[in-house]
Amino acid sequence: MYKYPLIGTASDYTNPDNWHICPQEDNMKHNADVLYFIGTMAANPEGDDISTIDEPTLRQPFMGEFESSIFEPFCNIFFPWWRQVDTTALFRHTPEEVDQMQYAEPRTDVYAIMDHYFENYNQGKPFFLVGHSQGAKMIMIILEDYMKAHPEYKERMVAAYAVGVAVTKDYLKANPEIKMAKNADDTGVCLSWNTEGPSNDGFYGLVIKPDCVAINPINWKTDDTYASISENLGSVMPNSADGSLMELGGIADARVNVERGTIVVDSESCKDFTDTKAWGEEVSALFGPESYHGGDFGLFYYNIRDNAKLRLHNWIMSHS
Repeated sequence: MYKYPLIGTASDYTNPDNWHICPQEDNMKHNADVLYFIGTMAANPEGDDISTIDEPTLRQPFMGEFESSIFEPFCNIFFPWWRQVDTTALFRHTPEEVDQMQYAEPRTDVYAIMDHYFENYNQGKPFFLVGHSQGAKMIMIILEDYMKAHPEYKERMVAAYAVGVAVTKDYLKANPEIKMAKNADDTGVCLSWNTEGPSNDGFYGLVIKPDCVAINPINWKTDDTYASISENLGSVMPNSADGSLMELGGIADARVNVERGTIVVDSESCKDFTDTKAWGEEVSALFGPESYHGGDFGLFYYNIRDNAKLRLHNWIMSHS
């Protein structure tokens, strides 16, 4: 059924404790859903390379609540916990080794999440897949393998936002069933980008690899058409001091570096939000000297919301 054998026994998704958000029938407000997969949160230096499902450092929902809130005005949010590659393992292993670990127990859990969601909650509704970083990698695995085995589910997918992960041309050539977005309103497609500043040029690491593809999260073009700050509908970034959200107005411009397949932000207003400033110098080895990995969603918050509403409208119109 699947391209790769599932590893181990899946976590139990009939257990409500393994969901941070799981709406029930009587409190579903919308006619569309989001399945959200959080980025790397587990960080236990005493633990294994792959976390347990109840790892305390994993269950930190703030970033997930922040990123999934983009879709909250028009989608029911489903936000599960799943075993993931621990942050500390990212420094112990090569990017290729990390990639392979994500096909093990993390994939087993994510497939169980998908099964449980479709068997109990979807009820024929259109849905989005949304994830960041390691969560985005899981979405790519879903698209390349799980959805191939379940084409009836993929028919309902409005779009997949797999943000902060390397999607290369070679990968797409090997997985032709994955269709990348070409413009602002196509549906059944995948959207991906990695955000960086000019000083990152030439750097390759955990999420930026040679020959990636990207779509501009302001103007939704895949060429190098520049999107100015005036086109940014509004940025929202977390305040590292107290965890609150900061409404910043549009602070980021964006252009696709077609050669690298990245989104380049030139705006001086963004300099305070580099990963190095947010997380410390050691992350430069993974993401580069001027990475905005932590701002992949937030810098373009309201443009992403506006775009998802458009794609949902088009999906509904084409399926009415």
